[in-house]
Amino acid sequence: MGKLRGSSAVNPSKHLANIVISIVCAFILAGCPPTLPCDKKIKDPTVYEKIALSNPIVSQINSILTLRKMEISKCIVNKTVGINIWYNLPSDFSEFGIVYSDYLYLSYSLEGKFSVVESLHTPPEFNPDAILAHFKGKVKEIESNPRIREVILKTNPDPLNPVLPLFGQVEIMRSGSNRAEYSFYSHMVRGYLLSNDIDWQEFPEIKQAHQIIEKYLLVGDLSACKIGHGEMHAYTTTLFHDEPAQPWRMTVALICADHWKDASVQINADGSYEKLEISSNY
Repeated sequence: MGKLRGSSAVNPSKHLANIVISIVCAFILAGCPPTLPCDKKIKDPTVYEKIALSNPIVSQINSILTLRKMEISKCIVNKTVGINIWYNLPSDFSEFGIVYSDYLYLSYSLEGKFSVVESLHTPPEFNPDAILAHFKGKVKEIESNPRIREVILKTNPDPLNPVLPLFGQVEIMRSGSNRAEYSFYSHMVRGYLLSNDIDWQEFPEIKQAHQIIEKYLLVGDLSACKIGHGEMHAYTTTLFHDEPAQPWRMTVALICADHWKDASVQINADGSYEKLEISSNY
């Protein structure tokens, strides 16, 4: 995963079309209307949906994966149409029986040829083996991460989120409002919201943050406060940790005598800390 593909003989027109289609797909995923070159607006997207569904490779994939929906680009660009196909993956792709969802984005030339839109995170070829291996590889990567594994093993499925998306910044949503966000770009957990009632072995910065807050913040006027436990206001969270050398900016729920607070602390890569403060009152 994550390798750019190249060729010594690249068709410039096809390459440009793939770039534009890739941008269109990104806008579709973000839910934003793109302002991009448009050779011809597509009036009836079902025409291209039927063409995609009749393709033997797509048909074979559809016999293994569960088709959720299909999205067709708004325009024809350089005689090429962009097609996003969204799937639920079989639970047996997962070691833990989790159902994930993901998408396949293709370009279809008006000459009748399908191809995979070039991206850092797409199958290398438009064939069933490559496509299925791509999806299985993403599941294996995320479930091999020690932090993600601990979250899955120490929590239960979230009944409100029975299907977990594998695209973009992946959020593993579990019971008790436990969340962990995984990035396929940095190949690491970049953020989370986790219960203070669980002893997290793969998240040592959580224990460190709790110790710093208890020793240096919960004194004097705050001595009656404690780190939150139980069903309400009992979490530790952090966001946007994209590099190992970046500091952890932690927020910890506190329960005081008659109200709730949040404490914040920044833990640096060398183990030092700063910006220790009460960040919110409820």
